[in-house]
Amino acid sequence: MNKKSSITRFITGGVAVFCIASQTQGWSQEEGDSSSSFESEKSFSLSAAVTSDTFFGTYPSFSGGYNISDSIAFTTYGIFWGGGSPGDTWGNWTELGFGVSYNLTDWLSINPQVGFLGGSLLSAGAVQNSSPIAGDGWVPNLTVNLGNEKWEGQFYSGFYLPLREQDSPAGANQLEFLHYWINFGRKINDIFSAGIHHEHLLGGSSLTEDSVFNWIGPYIQFRNEEKGIFVRAAAGWDTEAGDNFWKLSVGISF
Repeated sequence: MNKKSSITRFITGGVAVFCIASQTQGWSQEEGDSSSSFESEKSFSLSAAVTSDTFFGTYPSFSGGYNISDSIAFTTYGIFWGGGSPGDTWGNWTELGFGVSYNLTDWLSINPQVGFLGGSLLSAGAVQNSSPIAGDGWVPNLTVNLGNEKWEGQFYSGFYLPLREQDSPAGANQLEFLHYWINFGRKINDIFSAGIHHEHLLGGSSLTEDSVFNWIGPYIQFRNEEKGIFVRAAAGWDTEAGDNFWKLSVGISF
């Protein structure tokens, strides 16, 4: 993947996700440029981003891939959730994942991945004095990227499920979450694009018990595809809390 196709999230993540994310786009669940082409002469590429949003605070992330053909690549990603506001109570929550990306067409790719977590959010509900552990949870997730000369878009969905159960202080319980987003926009020119972003996090003791946040609003993005850099901002409404949200990401590809 060249710099044009691996510009970093989301969301992302992102949780994400991030995501998200964001949350950047590319091989992982991060948000950003959504071009899905691969560069055969460059076998490994890496993108890094920093995202800050209303809920997760500030969190760095990375995504990378190793090409095995013109349309297939092994992928990896990581999200350093512990760098944000939940770091103290979530046990320095950290996510690392692996998967495979496949180009269905020149403008559409899919990337199923599985992530693994260290921390205490899923295994003990991040109750005070709970111990962070390796294998706190696992994250089956899917990213679908769309990108051509005029349009860009991404769909991400990840299930955050407990992998281990630990002895914890009174009141601790295992948690699970569903995090997904979808965005779609128009490339106004070679530098600027704009569109709409929708992101939803729900869960607790069951995936459908609580809606944590439900964001919808516009986004803008500035990018330099030759140098592999971008800045992306989104803001709007939290329909769950009746409040506003904001999300800001900056990233670079190597």
